[in-house]
Amino acid sequence: MAAIIMLQEIKKNRDFYGWFKNNVDMASLFTILSGTNLEMLNILSSQVAGIMLFNAPISEETQFYIFWGNFIGLFIGDIPQFIIQVFYIKLVVNYDIIPFLTLSTSSIILANNIISKIYHAIVHLYSKKRKSVMILQTEKILCNENSSITVPRKIRKNVRYSM
Repeated sequence: MAAIIMLQEIKKNRDFYGWFKNNVDMASLFTILSGTNLEMLNILSSQVAGIMLFNAPISEETQFYIFWGNFIGLFIGDIPQFIIQVFYIKLVVNYDIIPFLTLSTSSIILANNIISKIYHAIVHLYSKKRKSVMILQTEKILCNENSSITVPRKIRKNVRYSM
């Protein structure tokens, strides 16, 4: 899945292709790492510490595919693995340290993935809300017969004149 997403981004996004040409080794490393967790592709565009290496111009469409691919992977891989490990701990009489560590790790990964998805949804909804607020309703105010100006409603103040 990660390789397909990377190849599609290279094919469709010229800016990403320019970044890719300069950072082939890093792109291949993160493609391999994202085979286990698709979320690793987001590190390429995270701009960590202002390092240009982590400044890949990944498109909104690709970020959408990464999000939903990881979300589906949560239900296909992480949750069933956790359920199997819980059954294992309940049904096995002699529970060793390795299965316990595996269950602990799976629990942490599952909790992290769920919280991450919630945070991504909040950011997505908040960014949509901010875009809709940025589009202000306007109305025309007639100054004289020949001209008019458009003023956003939020800026316009109600003024009361007294004599």
